[in-house]
Amino acid sequence: MVNWTAHHNRVFLSNRVSLMTAVLLTAAHLFSSAACAADSAVRLNPLQPALRMPADLTMHQQKLFAANARSGTVSIVDPESLCVLSEWKVANSLNGIASAGSFLIALDNHQHVLQVLRYSVSSDELAIQQTIPTAMDPVQIAVSETGQIAVTSRWSRRVTIYATNQDSNDNSAISHLCTIDLRFAPHCLLFLPENKLLVADAFAGQLAVLESLSGNIVSTMDTHGHNIRGLSLSADGQQIHIAHQSLNYESFISHEHVFWGDVMQNNLETRDLRDVLSASRVTEDSSRHIYPLGTPSVGSGDPDEIVVTRTGTTLLLLSGFQQVACRTDNHLPFFRLKVGRRPDAICMNDDQTRAYVANRFDDSVSVIELSGEQPKITATISLGAGRPLTETEVGEQKFFDARLSLDGWYSCHSCHTDGHTNGMLSDTLGDEGQGAPKKIASLLGTHDTGPWAWTGSKPKLEDQIRTSLLVSMQSPLGEHELPVPQLAAYLNSLEPPPSISAARGETQNSDLINQGRKLFEAHGCADCHAGSLLTSASVYDVGLRDESGTTEFNPPSLRGVSQRDRFFHNGTAQSLTDVLKSGHHNSDDLLSNDEVIILIAYLNSL
Repeated sequence: MVNWTAHHNRVFLSNRVSLMTAVLLTAAHLFSSAACAADSAVRLNPLQPALRMPADLTMHQQKLFAANARSGTVSIVDPESLCVLSEWKVANSLNGIASAGSFLIALDNHQHVLQVLRYSVSSDELAIQQTIPTAMDPVQIAVSETGQIAVTSRWSRRVTIYATNQDSNDNSAISHLCTIDLRFAPHCLLFLPENKLLVADAFAGQLAVLESLSGNIVSTMDTHGHNIRGLSLSADGQQIHIAHQSLNYESFISHEHVFWGDVMQNNLETRDLRDVLSASRVTEDSSRHIYPLGTPSVGSGDPDEIVVTRTGTTLLLLSGFQQVACRTDNHLPFFRLKVGRRPDAICMNDDQTRAYVANRFDDSVSVIELSGEQPKITATISLGAGRPLTETEVGEQKFFDARLSLDGWYSCHSCHTDGHTNGMLSDTLGDEGQGAPKKIASLLGTHDTGPWAWTGSKPKLEDQIRTSLLVSMQSPLGEHELPVPQLAAYLNSLEPPPSISAARGETQNSDLINQGRKLFEAHGCADCHAGSLLTSASVYDVGLRDESGTTEFNPPSLRGVSQRDRFFHNGTAQSLTDVLKSGHHNSDDLLSNDEVIILIAYLNSL
């Protein structure tokens, strides 16, 4: 491990653009960009113990910059000496960072703003030049070759696109181009040729191609998977690589099924660029090729970011497995390099002779040499002194660790993406039955919504966690080794997501919402979804039967229900409208169309 401390004394989407929203946001962004007085960046001592959790990396002015999620700092690394030059506090939390010409853009996901940063090589000084509001919960950023900046915002289900302008005096300004509302919560994004932008679903498997100048949606498609965490163009620019997972709900959990990869596949999918750019919904899968990343006894939990060099070398992070999958040509198999805990971001230097991997849970960066016959790890850079972890923080690390499952095929995050849900069905035996797959529930806010499991069979959260580890994940750990208290502490820290309308800052019709609340109570919905938690401890027969004959289910909490896309234990309802019109809850008291509209307004406000 190369340590910087010896050098410390040297230098320290509705599927269309909301035009009214775009106009209002344009004015707000332009005003805020000009009028917002940014706070100063503060130089910190990296020797001071801290928890950084690097979330993103970028090269800028021949230096490596790491955006740290937990500390809200930017670490500046010298690629020659492999030492941290300095660390700067710019926010409470950072989700991303990207180089945009002469400046950097950092995503502050707590304040929901872009921080425009300037770096001076000669003085090793980092300064905040500008602070620009963006949509709530920004998660990723990308910069095109023409200087466009795109930001995905998860809970607000928005993509915001900006243009950069630079004058002869090297003064830069960022102007808002458009804001696109999506039907899914976006995460990964990739600029494509012809001013196109590919955006991936944060939870399920949807993709959308946007026109980056106008915000129009060009095409949509489905990967038939979930947890899309990596997007990249091939070396010749003719194909798109997509890293995702695929859960087989028809395969019940057993040691054999997990071992052979029948339950969860971790995939690298390739599609022809020309098909992705087609101007209609893509339904043909003729250009879709799947490369399974795992083999029996060698899983590959949670594939993440991808980079492809100009010469065709592919590096793919296996974030749950502490490895990087590498191949030097598309026709060759992948081999593995071991890196730190939860490799979560990767970037290359300008001449593509090196790649840098951010190990989120190790506060470190792995250096991969690319100039030899095949990639190899040459160094590990510590970003600074660490501190002891809390039980909650240990639980967070375990939640994203695929090694808790048999052969490392999947982690808790694989199904409960970022604590939420991938929306899939799984026959996990969590209800202690076989052949009755259930929709994977969100764990956001789960700490006070017991009992657990769809049948309400687990009175304590720890009971459900233990069953999930031993049965659903077929954990190789002995029962006394299971991190049940730590995982419970982490889950207890998770709060429900905001409603989509709240995340977008939309003005809500309070009269309509009040009418909806009264209807909710009058039709008996509040009997099961009761109180401020909008759930109850009992089980109820709502006219549904699973494959094993069970008819009584525990009602899930409705907090943040607008952020879910499938409903009922079997996921058969694709929208809240489907739920309300199904008649399952009360076939003798069917709702009118007007009542459905009013109730949905109320549910969408929760």
